Amino acid sequence: MKNKFTTILIIAFFSINLYAHNMAGFEMVLKPLKDDLLKIEAKMKNSSRKLYGNKVQLVSMVDKRVLLEGYLQEKKDLIVKIPKESYWVYIYIEDNDIVQEGPAPINGFKIIVQSQKNKAFKYCLYLSLLFLILAGFIAMKKIRVYKKLKNS
Repeated sequence: MKNKFTTILIIAFFSINLYAHNMAGFEMVLKPLKDDLLKIEAKMKNSSRKLYGNKVQLVSMVDKRVLLEGYLQEKKDLIVKIPKESYWVYIYIEDNDIVQEGPAPINGFKIIVQSQKNKAFKYCLYLSLLFLILAGFIAMKKIRVYKKLKNS
């Protein structure tokens, strides 16, 4: 019984895909405007209440430098010029952050970096499948040993 529980626990642990940089209860809204401008907001989920006073950074995907830094304000929307290179938008809430890939300008990025999300997802998926297969082999071996002991 203990071995089955351990096996199930290991399978569950490696099968869970965690999405980092998302906070429960908060969401980021990025709205492209004309003339390559971007409106950045943060809201409480299931509510129209906006957050304000939080630090916002646009960070380059190319070399991780901060392209722009600002703060969400209560009465004024944060509107910034969309960078010409691939970037992330960070909103810092207390000790956590929300991160999203920023939308491209109308004519597209001049410098493009591909997101690693799909690669990380594939690695997690392959590792999960590997552990499931290993758990299956271990279970089959234990069943075979159990049958031998039962027959003898």
